[in-house]
Amino acid sequence: EYKIIRRNKSEFRNCIMGFYLSFSVVFPLCAYICVGFLARRLNLLDAATVAKMNSMVFKLLFPLMMFANMQSAASVIHSEEVSVVWLSVGIALTGFFLLCMIVPRFIKAPERRGTFIQGCFRGNGMLFAIPIFSALCGSNNVGIATVCLAAIVPCYNILSVVILKVSAGKKLGTKALIIDILKNPLIIGTLIGAFVVIFGIEIPDVMQTPISTLSSMVSPLALVLLGSGLEFHHLKRDIPHLLAVNFIKLILFPFFSTLVTYLIGYRGVPLISVFVFNCVPTAVGSYTMAREMGSDGDFAGKVVATSTFISLFTIFFWIWLLSEIGLIPN
Repeated sequence: EYKIIRRNKSEFRNCIMGFYLSFSVVFPLCAYICVGFLARRLNLLDAATVAKMNSMVFKLLFPLMMFANMQSAASVIHSEEVSVVWLSVGIALTGFFLLCMIVPRFIKAPERRGTFIQGCFRGNGMLFAIPIFSALCGSNNVGIATVCLAAIVPCYNILSVVILKVSAGKKLGTKALIIDILKNPLIIGTLIGAFVVIFGIEIPDVMQTPISTLSSMVSPLALVLLGSGLEFHHLKRDIPHLLAVNFIKLILFPFFSTLVTYLIGYRGVPLISVFVFNCVPTAVGSYTMAREMGSDGDFAGKVVATSTFISLFTIFFWIWLLSEIGLIPN
């Protein structure tokens, strides 16, 4: 009886630790988003200011963060763990092609179909994956997440352009697509960081300090801006499709991607990396891309808003569950 009581106490303690781990990861994300949401409602931020700050974050601070993180990725690039990068890309491609085969059977409107598929597979890796990964694995291990992000971002961009153009009946321009990818600020920051790492260029401490400081503020600032732009108006008529997108993006993708990665034999940091990139909400950029390419931009905005909100609960649940079964250490 004493052993049973000790075992029950141990299980209860582990359960509490799992809840605390989930809370410690999700609460900062929720707090930043809530600050932005309240700031906009209190008229402390207006649409023009948010637009300019988002542009600054995307074009200047995100590349700076990718550059800084690529330096910490140096120890990963030559290790066996880098194979998980190709696994992440393979999972994204597999999910995309399965969606392209299944979704047209249920959604007939071309402009809605492309936006639906994009909302299901394109994750918000920059805003959510990096801070979640850092909280779970420590900032010293963020290198592998950065390498994954550097590979997945162009993959997402290519697939998004393909599905949105095909759904809208437009022709694909390979040259223009390549140029758009190379002009992406995240890719530019990654390539410069990779150049510095490959050729062993030493960054002076006087430069490294502001780079590290600025890159550390990117995620909180970007999440505040994300919260300021969230809108939940006129959701009623799209509820069935919104529920379907969020179920696929926040339940099916993290479940099957983590299961496949586990069955292949990955554990620890590589497994957590795949899980994190597949549990995040739909990327904010999917709204802008859908709107500019003639797809259902209104629906894309609703997908971003609802997936961001719902993900705060699903991410909490997944982290708690994986910590309970021992895949994430408490």
